[in-house]
Amino acid sequence: MEQRSIKSVSEFARLCGVEESSMRQYLQGKTLPSFQNLVAIHEATGTPIDWLVTGKGSDKYAKTSTETSGSSGVGLSIPIQRLSIRASAGAGGAVMDDNADFVSVPWAIVDQIGLKPDQMRLLQGHGGSMEPTIGDGDLLLVDVRKDTRAQPADGKIYVFALGDDVYVKRLLKTPRGWSMRSDNRDLYPSDELIPPDEPFRIFGRVRWTGRQL
Repeated sequence: MEQRSIKSVSEFARLCGVEESSMRQYLQGKTLPSFQNLVAIHEATGTPIDWLVTGKGSDKYAKTSTETSGSSGVGLSIPIQRLSIRASAGAGGAVMDDNADFVSVPWAIVDQIGLKPDQMRLLQGHGGSMEPTIGDGDLLLVDVRKDTRAQPADGKIYVFALGDDVYVKRLLKTPRGWSMRSDNRDLYPSDELIPPDEPFRIFGRVRWTGRQL
């Protein structure tokens, strides 16, 4: 998908295939979209149709915001669910929590990555093991598509669990299996082989942390 930033209502309307005048009325709360336009907006953004109509389709969905930004037009925000991971009740290690809340993320960032909102999760980085790529407190957008989790790419950064312990590291494919690497080589100079007998679960690939990865 071609990288671009959505800087105006007219550009967002073109992306969705909706008349600009109609889109402005929707964003201002003056009218509701027709079913045809609801489907068009849903297909362009991944936002559930019931939420577009009522704002209550999922009680976890945060309200999409529009903020005026001078001559540059409007800044459109899209709700992205947090990546929340909890310990499993069984013996399978950590699992993704599907009931996590949502946070509004600028549409330009979501569009740059080229994924729909429901294909991503938002996570906050902790610690300094992945500096300078990821700093403590950085916000990460994580690609959680099934294919991404099932077929990790060599050398890319992933969120994964070993048992109940969660990591954000590079995964490296070796003759002995997968190993994990920290980008902060001064503090963590050695790669660690992932034990083959340890429950290993990939939650997604980090695609953005202030810049596209």
